[in-house]
Amino acid sequence: MNKTERFIKKFLDRSEDKLLIRYDAWLKMVFSGIPIGASEVEIHQYHLPQPAMLSQILLQHAASMLDAGQEHADAESMALLRKHGMKLADLPILDVNREFTPEEAFEVLRRRELRLAGEVEADLVTAIKQVLLEYLVTGDMKSTRGSIANLLDQNQRRAVLIVTTETTYAYNRGRIISYRENRVDYVRFSAILDGRTSQICHSRHGLLMAMDDPSLGANTPPMHGRCRSVLTPIYSRYEPDLITNTDWGKVEPIPKGWRTG
Repeated sequence: MNKTERFIKKFLDRSEDKLLIRYDAWLKMVFSGIPIGASEVEIHQYHLPQPAMLSQILLQHAASMLDAGQEHADAESMALLRKHGMKLADLPILDVNREFTPEEAFEVLRRRELRLAGEVEADLVTAIKQVLLEYLVTGDMKSTRGSIANLLDQNQRRAVLIVTTETTYAYNRGRIISYRENRVDYVRFSAILDGRTSQICHSRHGLLMAMDDPSLGANTPPMHGRCRSVLTPIYSRYEPDLITNTDWGKVEPIPKGWRTG
């Protein structure tokens, strides 16, 4: 990894840790209030405390990552221009199919996180009700507490998946906004190469794609759950020697049903 890639990885790791702490605190609040021994009527009426909290936590983080992605990409683009002694006004204007303003991107994120939080909460309520109803039948407190502990563990693992994926999603959308504003015409796919790197991202690492390529949306990270890849900027007008690795014909397909847009 180069200096910029190391900075991005460190920043995203810290950001994920902060979100995971908030997510975990929300989970523990929910689980601390599970009414073991409630009547059947009370169980069917059960709902999560402060049901809007998770969507707020996720949206605040997504908005922060959108801003950070745009800010970091702005700095990288400006550094490239300074390196070549060029000005933004000198660059050609890209003909892109769709440009999102930061406000439009935020609205997309708001709807995305609201839906995601709703799915998490609905799954959690259903699972908690099932555990409580089983206790009414068996009366086995030890087994019930074990089921609750397992359910917490499952949701904590799901939280890790969500945190990394949503961080990557919002951060890269911020970068795309910046690249369009700064007239970047090519991006490089940059994967974090370590023991966790998927073949999907490894096969794309280092490949270049034009910003106006119709396939850009389908190749903007995250490419799968827990994806940590990012897109970095290239100006072909001033770095033509870099525009060589553009064959995407042998990349690994993304998971069936996965949407990157």
